[in-house]
Amino acid sequence: MKRGPAVKGTRRTLLFCGRVLKMKGCAWFVDEVLPLLPDDIRLRIAGTIWEETDAHVLDHPRVDFLGHLDKNRLAQAYRDAMCVIVPNIEVRTGEYEGFGLVATEAAAAGGVILAADRDGLIDAVVDGVTGFLVESGNPDAWASKILEVSNWTDEHRAIFIERASLTAAREYSWDRVAGETLEVYRNAMAEG
Repeated sequence: MKRGPAVKGTRRTLLFCGRVLKMKGCAWFVDEVLPLLPDDIRLRIAGTIWEETDAHVLDHPRVDFLGHLDKNRLAQAYRDAMCVIVPNIEVRTGEYEGFGLVATEAAAAGGVILAADRDGLIDAVVDGVTGFLVESGNPDAWASKILEVSNWTDEHRAIFIERASLTAAREYSWDRVAGETLEVYRNAMAEG
């Protein structure tokens, strides 16, 4: 297993964070989307290999495997990436993304999120505000959105990230989520 260089800022890298397994779409992205992008765009993978059938992604010449990152290095990796990708795809097993915590964490940390328009990611990303929902399984749509973001000016990027991180921090704070969950339980108990 090769390891990439230490996390450093560059706007020509993409970041995938999480378990490398079919449903998460990392191998699909490497096989279908990465070839459509300019050769100087690289993919960094922070996480673990979960399914050996997808481990071949580590052999791709434009992929750097970072392994597990502590919370500080992960937050920096979110900020340093041109985009944080969450390219989940449909799988025959019926598995699905319950929520997509990486999308909210990355947005709150200052990353630009591109997430598949499926499952719980639809709830984890406010399209156009905290990130962008991209058609799941459509390599051309993914390549197009990545190229669009790669052409942002520094000012456009800074404005987007500021709005996204403030919105993500507000909408997905543990206090708000816990309070709303408690309210659901109280209502259920009152009705039961």
